[in-house]
Amino acid sequence: MPKQRNATVRRRQIAEATTRLAALNRRFCETVEQRSDDYASARDAFFNLFDQLAFPGGLAKRLQELSQQNPEAVEDSICFLEVDPSFFRSGYIKEKILHRLRHCPITPGQHKRLMQCILRSIERGPRRVFAAYARAAGAHPTAALLAAIEFRLDSPDAEVRRRSSHLLAVTRSRTAGRNADKAEPHGT
Repeated sequence: MPKQRNATVRRRQIAEATTRLAALNRRFCETVEQRSDDYASARDAFFNLFDQLAFPGGLAKRLQELSQQNPEAVEDSICFLEVDPSFFRSGYIKEKILHRLRHCPITPGQHKRLMQCILRSIERGPRRVFAAYARAAGAHPTAALLAAIEFRLDSPDAEVRRRSSHLLAVTRSRTAGRNADKAEPHGT
């Protein structure tokens, strides 16, 4: 089995690929705005490299591996969320990752890092991606996470209070649902 790359190297690679992808996207957008003859080559360069640059190891391949709960794909996914790259379609990619991570076993260290990403989503980021983080929090709740969310209920920022309240509701409802599934049926 090949030695796994460490998280620092993964995050650096994601950041570098994001920078390159952003530059290709800028060039493509500029050719559209200027109605440049370079449009076709800029478009092809962007879309031909998108899968490779959008996610370590190739977006389509790694999302499939994440669905199969591949440990390296899980690690790459958490690194991707930590870097929090912003490029064309990155929000959709984060949503897919978060949906698939809900079904993956994660180590205690990965759990801690994922919880930091979830808490960061309370403070900033698009609402649609925040909703995916909320659902992920419901799949991996801890007392420490709930306490950190409750702390943010007193924020002076109304959006942070709203997101914290929503995150608590989602996390508690999912926890209650799991506990109800484990309970014995009434009347037995």
